[in-house]
Amino acid sequence: MLSRRRFLQTVSAGVLASFDALAAPERERVKITDIKVMMLQGPRTYTLIKVLTDAGVYGIGEGYGSPGGGVKEGVLS
Repeated sequence: MLSRRRFLQTVSAGVLASFDALAAPERERVKITDIKVMMLQGPRTYTLIKVLTDAGVYGIGEGYGSPGGGVKEGVLS
């Protein structure tokens, strides 16, 4: 079975190689400064997560789990 880690390694070796080269100078120097979680109510509960760094780089993703409220506490703990 292909793990997520192995899949990402394979993809980064090919398609994302140029992005990996761009990130190389900043590797080991960027630190996470904050994690923000937003809960959205719709047909189900959506959990959006934003990770901020000291270099101004950020990432946004969706957290999954049940119940939706438990995801927020899990991310922030």
